[in-house]
Amino acid sequence: MGSQAQIHIREFNWQQDWRDLLQLIYDSWFFDDPPLIGYMSAAQFGLHYISQATTCLVAENDEGKMMGLLSLDNKVDEPIIERSKWSSWQCNSLERLALCGLYLFPKAKISRLFNAMFINNYHKLRKLAPHAQWPEFLLLIVSPHAKRMGIGRKLTEAGEAALRQQGFGHYYLLTDSSCDYQFYDRLQMERVVDVAMDFTLRHIEGYDHYLNSYLRCYVYEQDLSRTAPVDAAGAASSTAPEAVPVLKTI
Repeated sequence: MGSQAQIHIREFNWQQDWRDLLQLIYDSWFFDDPPLIGYMSAAQFGLHYISQATTCLVAENDEGKMMGLLSLDNKVDEPIIERSKWSSWQCNSLERLALCGLYLFPKAKISRLFNAMFINNYHKLRKLAPHAQWPEFLLLIVSPHAKRMGIGRKLTEAGEAALRQQGFGHYYLLTDSSCDYQFYDRLQMERVVDVAMDFTLRHIEGYDHYLNSYLRCYVYEQDLSRTAPVDAAGAASSTAPEAVPVLKTI
C-alpha cells in the first residue's frame, strides 16, 4: 500500500463514513487524550466542519479504508449534510452530545477549553482573510498511517477540480504552525496572512503550563487558473483530467 495509484477519491457518505471520520481525526489529533474524551473532542471538532461543507471528498485505499478527507465550503450552496434531514439530525445531535460530554466530564475540562480556543482563534483568523467571501477549504486531513503517499495533494487537486466545475476561480484556507503548513508552500499557494495567536490556558488546575504557547497562524490563497490542467494545445482546461463526484445527498 505504498503507491498513490492505490488511493481513490469519492464523495463522502454520512451513513457509511462518519465513524471512520471520527477515527481518522482521533488518530491524527486527539490520540493523547483518554479515549472517551478524545473521541468526544474528535466529534466536536470534525462535525463542526463537516456540517458546513458544500463539498466533501474521501480518499480511500483498495480495501475501502479512509485514508484522508477534504471538506470545503463554497459559500454559495447548501451544506451537503442539510440535504438529508436524517443525516443533518444525526450530525448535529452527535456534535451537541460530544460538547455536552466535554462539559459534564470533569476530566474533559482542559480538552473542552483548548478545543474552544482553537475554534475561536480560527474565527478571528478568518476575519483577517482578505477574501473571506471566496470558497474555503475547511478541513484537509490525512491519516498518520498514510503519510508521504500523495494523498493530501490528490485531495487538494480533487477539491480544486470540484470548485472549477462549480464556477469558482479562487479559494483560501486557514492553518497554523502545529500543522504541516509547509505542504501549502510546496503547492505554491500564496501566504497572505501570518500572525501569532495565543493558545494559552491560564489558572486551570492540573494543566501542564509548559504547553502554553503562541502559534503562527496562516491564511493561504490559491488562484485556480494557476493549477488548471493543461490540454494538448497548451491551454488551461476548465475541467479536471479525472471526473470529480457530483455531490447530491449523504
